Amino acid sequence: MEVRGYTVSEYVGSFFPPRDRFSHKGDYGRVLIAAGSRGMAGACAFSAKSALKTGSGLVMILTEDANVPVLQCLVPEAICLSEEDAFGKLEGFDAVAAGSGMGKTQEAAERLVKIFEGFAGPLVLDADGLNMLSENPAVFAAFDRRRKAGGKTVITPHMGEAARLLGRDSLKGEDRMKICEALFEKYGAVTVLKGHETCVASEDGVWLNSTGNPGMATAGSGDALTGVIVSLLGQGCGEVDAARAGVYIHGLAGDIAAEEMGEYSVTVTDIIDKIPAAVRRISSTPLYME
Repeated sequence: MEVRGYTVSEYVGSFFPPRDRFSHKGDYGRVLIAAGSRGMAGACAFSAKSALKTGSGLVMILTEDANVPVLQCLVPEAICLSEEDAFGKLEGFDAVAAGSGMGKTQEAAERLVKIFEGFAGPLVLDADGLNMLSENPAVFAAFDRRRKAGGKTVITPHMGEAARLLGRDSLKGEDRMKICEALFEKYGAVTVLKGHETCVASEDGVWLNSTGNPGMATAGSGDALTGVIVSLLGQGCGEVDAARAGVYIHGLAGDIAAEEMGEYSVTVTDIIDKIPAAVRRISSTPLYME
């Protein structure tokens, strides 16, 4: 399979060129991850760790206060922000991810609306963020205003979330590529429909990912994907490229994990731990595209 005349591996590898030896952490993206309701610190941790392993220079987390002590142990490289600090510097971030484990409370909805209204840069919306988008009129209205103002978004639903976003009870047995296209048309966001042969829909059509395996059907895997995509956005990739490259790297990391331990034993931590090996596998001979 080729993308723009390059193999997929070459295409994805082009987003991981050699780094300037005089660079600093600010050169590799400041990203915010708004995630995790009380007791759901893992969602934040998986996204943050994935973003760091994918190359983000600075990762900051907005979550419930109760999660902060846990996160400072799980991901000491990340910075936990208060709501006041996060919303006071939203436009200072290069990319934002929201929704993983966030819950659907009124407080969570208000937090999501503030992000839509205060951040004009590239955004990844996942999990409870998608559920609130489909169920909460105030959240949808804020999202629609952001979209009409030019805000760029990547949405990452699984099939259940896709059904809710399309106002359906079930999409079982339906054409996944057509579902992905329908989501892109309805929401005007680059759409990543997760699952076997993850689809990415954009104005360029639908792209099918070639990496990944059933061992990745494990809790937290989607949170890790969100972290990979937001990291690439923060490092300057466009929405389509970040979505395509993100699902490829995420799936390749899962494949490497499955090669080593078998599909039955893969956990999200294993997937995250193999992100560096996935990046090295496709970036050993960097390719610069015109």
